[in-house]
Amino acid sequence: MNEKTLSLVTHLEEFRRRIIYCLVAISAAGIFSYLYKEQILLLLIKPVEQVFFLTLPEALLAYLKISIVSGIILASPYIIYQIWAFTWSAFRPIEKRYIIIYGILSFLLFIAGVLFGYIVGLPAVIRFLLSFARDYLTPMISINKYINFCFIVIILSGLLFEFPLIIVFITSAGLVTIEKIAAKRKYIIVGIFAIATVLTPPDVVTQLFTAIPLYLLFEISILISRLVRVLKVRRA
Repeated sequence: MNEKTLSLVTHLEEFRRRIIYCLVAISAAGIFSYLYKEQILLLLIKPVEQVFFLTLPEALLAYLKISIVSGIILASPYIIYQIWAFTWSAFRPIEKRYIIIYGILSFLLFIAGVLFGYIVGLPAVIRFLLSFARDYLTPMISINKYINFCFIVIILSGLLFEFPLIIVFITSAGLVTIEKIAAKRKYIIVGIFAIATVLTPPDVVTQLFTAIPLYLLFEISILISRLVRVLKVRRA
């Protein structure tokens, strides 16, 4: 067995080991989350107050889904650490520095987006959808479908909050200039309000509460991109 083959086998063994570590961490965090499954469910159903299970195993499956997703979220810092540890030696010192900075900022922005989605986005969307209820049209909200809906809205909100980091990354990498992005500001504003319209009900106040934070994040990303460029020029 030559040196390259040994190196490949070693890397695959390390990859397998770290996958096992991640699965163990997710399992442990999932078991811990299952102990608080009812408290988590009560937090999620707060906007609707009550849900129903329409088939016998549905409630159990919903609790398991809550535990798994919560477990992944709780274990995510450890999972990210394992990914870094596996790929760390392949990067140069300057690249390692950027990975740390972008990794921390990405995680914090995602958590901020998740909180925004839970506190603002989810109640607004649910309030709008429930407004179609009538005396002859009663909502029977399935727990399984409701949990899926909640996770989609909350996770999508978390991903949207990664928008500023994406702008900073593509400008820092030289893929596009800050001036070009700033010149398209009016189109980006229209896009932000379009996203807010899709994610929220046709209520101007709710749309503004969704669009304004996204727009502020965009402007902050422009300022950060300019600051990064100035720092690069000074270092050069």
